Amino acid sequence: MAVSKNDIELTKAPSVETGGDDRPVPGDESRLPVTSGAVRGTSGFPFLAYGGIAFIIAAFWLVNSLTAADDAVRRGAAYRLSGPMFFEGTSVVVILALLPLMRRGVALVRASGSWPVAATRAGAVGVLFALAHIVGMVGLRKLFYWGMGSSYAFHLVTEVPYEFRKDVVTALLIGLAFWRLDSPAPAPDRDESEPRPTSDDKTPNPNLWLRDGATSIRIDAREIVWVASAGNYVEFSLGGKRHLVRGTLAGEEARLLPFGLVRVHRTRLANLNHAVAVAPRPSGDFALRMDTGETLIGSRRYRQAVAGLRGVDES
Repeated sequence: MAVSKNDIELTKAPSVETGGDDRPVPGDESRLPVTSGAVRGTSGFPFLAYGGIAFIIAAFWLVNSLTAADDAVRRGAAYRLSGPMFFEGTSVVVILALLPLMRRGVALVRASGSWPVAATRAGAVGVLFALAHIVGMVGLRKLFYWGMGSSYAFHLVTEVPYEFRKDVVTALLIGLAFWRLDSPAPAPDRDESEPRPTSDDKTPNPNLWLRDGATSIRIDAREIVWVASAGNYVEFSLGGKRHLVRGTLAGEEARLLPFGLVRVHRTRLANLNHAVAVAPRPSGDFALRMDTGETLIGSRRYRQAVAGLRGVDES
């Protein structure tokens, strides 16, 4: 029997309802990191990643400035540290400003469906980083000199190739750092007490391992009610329990599909085995009420995923 909209309370679980159907973003990282409510499992990624990379960049800034000042003395000039620190500092400021875009670029590369696409995206990210760095660095220098009543000369023919090759290498190093920091935690070793699947057993093993902070937790996939992206993490809801693990929603979607979890929103998977009611919304979206009492809002883009449930307009 179809369920009317009035039969579903849309304010049951605001923590899993997002407003509207946002534009898709590769990597499923649209929300800020949150806590899972478990003993461990808070996402400190922005501080750890940006803080660590920023510290290394600052260290290079100091070393390069000291080296440039020493080289000037070897050429017979006076030892002046302020000049090298200013020029290296403008470069550092622009690089730090580009870190969030570099992380997004790495996410785009990771979300590529094939190696040719990944290589193309990686090359584009490197080139764009180099161009943005050069333009930003030169702009800051010109602005400073203009404020001092002077002018800064930048020779495109000779200096762009020199800066460009350095920036491509810098982009590669920063990209590798983000790739490593964003990588999902490796699955723990198999528990030998688990039954091993046989060639005759077509049913997937429902026992899944999740890494929640420093703890590895085994769960029954059939108990999962919904899964949502949470920044650089993925949040699992198993009724009254929630776990936050490093990864992407796209990465979890494939292994959870055999257990009835389908994508109902850009940021969310829902276990249709736990759905007890479904109703369309005026916007074209739909609402799923789960057997836990929570209500999940599904996007009109994914109505086909719940077409087998009553109450959803398939057109």
